[in-house]
Amino acid sequence: MQHDQFFLIISVLLTILIRTSIAINQIDYGHPLYDLQLGQPADKEIYHLQRDVVEGVANIQPPPPPDVSSLTFVFDATGSMNDDLNQVRHGAKGIFETVMKQQVSDPFITTDPDLFQQQLASVSVQGGGDCPEMALSGIKKHLKSHCQDLIFTYSPMRVPKIFILKVPYSTLYRRNKAQWVVFVMTGDCGNRSAPGYKVFERIAAASFGQVFHLEKSHVNTVLEYVRHSVARRKVHILYEVREHGQTHTRWIIMILFLLTIKCSLVPIDTSFSELVVSLAGVRDDSDLMDIELVDPHNRRIDKYEHDDGTINLKNIKLIRLLSPVPGIWRVRTSSRLKHTLLIFGHGDIDFKYGFAAQPVSSIDLTHPRPVAGQPTYLLIKMTGLRPPGALEHVSLVDYSGNELYRNESRLYPGDGSYLHLVGPLIPPKIFFFVRVRGKDAQNYDFLRITPTAIAAVDVVGPRAYMAERLTANAYNAINLTCSIESRVPFTVHWLFGSRTIGGPLFYEYTDTSTWTIDSVTPAHRGYYTCLVVSSLGNHSVSTFLESKELPPDIVSMRNVSVMLHETAFLHCITQSIERPRINWMHNHSLNVGNSAKTYTYDNGTLRIHDATFDDVGIYSCFARTSGGQSEETAWLTVMQPPSVRVEPRELYSVEGTTFTLKCITTGVPKPEVTWFFRGSPIFSDPKFYISQRDELIVSDVEDEDEGSYSCQAKNLAGNAIASAYVQIAVPPTIHVSQNKQMITKDDSIILDCQVISGIPPPTIVWWKDGRQLFNDRYIQIQEGGRLTIPRADISDAGTYACKAENIAGSAIKPLTLGVGSPPTILPSPETVYVQIGQTATLNCRVDGNPKPQIQWLKNGSPLMH
Repeated sequence: MQHDQFFLIISVLLTILIRTSIAINQIDYGHPLYDLQLGQPADKEIYHLQRDVVEGVANIQPPPPPDVSSLTFVFDATGSMNDDLNQVRHGAKGIFETVMKQQVSDPFITTDPDLFQQQLASVSVQGGGDCPEMALSGIKKHLKSHCQDLIFTYSPMRVPKIFILKVPYSTLYRRNKAQWVVFVMTGDCGNRSAPGYKVFERIAAASFGQVFHLEKSHVNTVLEYVRHSVARRKVHILYEVREHGQTHTRWIIMILFLLTIKCSLVPIDTSFSELVVSLAGVRDDSDLMDIELVDPHNRRIDKYEHDDGTINLKNIKLIRLLSPVPGIWRVRTSSRLKHTLLIFGHGDIDFKYGFAAQPVSSIDLTHPRPVAGQPTYLLIKMTGLRPPGALEHVSLVDYSGNELYRNESRLYPGDGSYLHLVGPLIPPKIFFFVRVRGKDAQNYDFLRITPTAIAAVDVVGPRAYMAERLTANAYNAINLTCSIESRVPFTVHWLFGSRTIGGPLFYEYTDTSTWTIDSVTPAHRGYYTCLVVSSLGNHSVSTFLESKELPPDIVSMRNVSVMLHETAFLHCITQSIERPRINWMHNHSLNVGNSAKTYTYDNGTLRIHDATFDDVGIYSCFARTSGGQSEETAWLTVMQPPSVRVEPRELYSVEGTTFTLKCITTGVPKPEVTWFFRGSPIFSDPKFYISQRDELIVSDVEDEDEGSYSCQAKNLAGNAIASAYVQIAVPPTIHVSQNKQMITKDDSIILDCQVISGIPPPTIVWWKDGRQLFNDRYIQIQEGGRLTIPRADISDAGTYACKAENIAGSAIKPLTLGVGSPPTILPSPETVYVQIGQTATLNCRVDGNPKPQIQWLKNGSPLMH
């Protein structure tokens, strides 16, 4: 059962004489009832009583919905049960306070937990001493109430008066549901080997249950465990009944008193949240019985110290572990006498099953029990198993865990990834469990078995099956399907309530009959019966059809675009009989209410004022009526007109090279970009390439590529265009007026370097004697290439060069500058004395630039050589 949808239905049976049990049970309401034959009736009254149990399940109430559970207390009010009664009162109070909190309609007695406890408090014990008393009256009352799941019955001990009877197996069975019948023996007034005692063992074995032998003071211990168990979903792993002296084990140590020790390997998958191991034996074995758990890391578990809901009595060991480590666990048990081992827990992986005489496409068309002696297909549908997890093989096992059938060669895929067909096979003649093995999504082994034992049914006449409950939306069509197995021709009649609505329909052999309702209305709600008539007998099966109003239909919902800072309107137009209540949600999380920003009109339209980019996203419209809720979504886009610019706006390119223009855009939605050259669109080719970033790349540039390039950005909100001009670069040419110039020191001079041509305009740089010149206090360089020396110095003389440069190339023109000074005669002796006949030398030292020419004069007249 799912604890998030736990419905509590409580039936208190105060007048029933029952002998010995706590029974936790689920009942099948949707298929024929079959009996488990245990013997012949010793008492006609008892025989008719248990026959009423089988035949009295039919009820005019609709079957309970899936996952609805009930709690039934059946109490033997004989005098010996006074101590037990006090513990039941206390335990039931604890269950209500901690687990069962939600109240729903009860089909029989009450929905009030307080009233339940008041009634329980009013029970008094009387009589007794006539051990044994009758046993199945309480179960009969429970079945007539249409409750499910949980029956608590209390009594001193066994029931010899009814030990020879037919137990209604189908009352212990509900398709693919866990049922657990546990008998709690609080006394002993007879022989445990008597047939009356065996009744409880067989019922427990058929329902994945056990027989507990308790002291009266220990009843509350079991109720404490029930308090922890009723609110969780159970899956089943292992069930074994072990007789004294039998060897079901992997290894056995035989001691003087025939102590049997077994080690079972139990795979625990990753979906398990709780593991429960239960070992139950008889009181005579209490000093020797024990159980031990070893986890996948070979660590022995301290089994009774950590979790509530465990039981550690002498002959009952029940271990409950939360969050078990996935892997292979070892369960070691020891016992001298007969005992039962159960392993189950709470997990996601489980399976549904059914039987069919031929392959079918859906598990809903199968039967819960196979036909004896007839080739049968077993249909398996896995639930909670996520990929890549997979089912590997299927087997049938008996009460002792022995394999009766095994399929591991192949699984035939059916309808869906987790639907498999096994067979055909001949069903075993004894009770059996279906066991499945495989790997979960994390590659851990998983193991599951059916929650109840299965017995083949001897059928001569036809057998039919329908889903026990169907739900259809009002005014929609639905097909009611009846699956019939028959070896002879048969006819089908369809009934609504007690009124025939269809048939006779004739069929030759096993087939499916369908009754179609074209438009379901509330008047169609009720029981529909498929009545099968043949020469070998008749059979009928019913389904309950529930109709419900349709949720409102949202007929118009579309995406909306709006300009930035304008008002947006989102429309949610619905069709329904009653006026729906409309709610809006933004991006699945934020409820949109009425405010200055947003407002919802009566017709469901949502207005958004001054739309910004924060308002962009998914808007969900929820329309609710009494028939349910519908949801549709629309996307709001806030648009912004595009803007565009091209970088660079002017560009010079050299022939034979490559240039790139960037188109930078903004806008919502993102604008589409188109490039133009001289007004014509550009398409990508080997010369022109447009990148994913909207860049235009032009290769192998030539003169024809000069011109205007434009980038156009366009979206739903508008368009924009920007341009750039590309020119082909030309190397510069220059001219200087004089290659050589001479000036006088301290004079000023201007050196001109004229640019004759060059695209783009070149830059001018002056050099002197291999060194670049810059503006300083002695030199002035002006734009356009003019060099000025305000006061020339001798050091300014030298070789100058004018260099003009652009991206296409450069040009250099040299010139020579000389800086001169007037001649100066350096001082020398004015009078020179020399003897007659000797040579006289007169020096004339001069300074000047350029070098002065020297001429000698004597008495004012030039001297000649």
